[in-house]
Amino acid sequence: MGIVTATGGTLIANGVTTVHKTQVLGTYLPNGKYAQILASTSKVFEEDVQATPVVNYGTVQAVTERPSFGISVNNGESQVR
Repeated sequence: MGIVTATGGTLIANGVTTVHKTQVLGTYLPNGKYAQILASTSKVFEEDVQATPVVNYGTVQAVTERPSFGISVNNGESQVR
């Protein structure tokens, strides 16, 4: 079994911070068929979450994703994935 893909992000709204992650795990079964398993986690923080400062240690990249709920928008037209 191994990770096929993973995604995650942080959503901040109305003083509530939600950190989420989803992994897709793939494996071959004894009968030769391929199976995927989704593993999702999330944690909700209702108090202020403060970043931990790091001095002289590389760079930090912040990524915030908007949830798509399986819908993409191209040229003003919605498409369900």
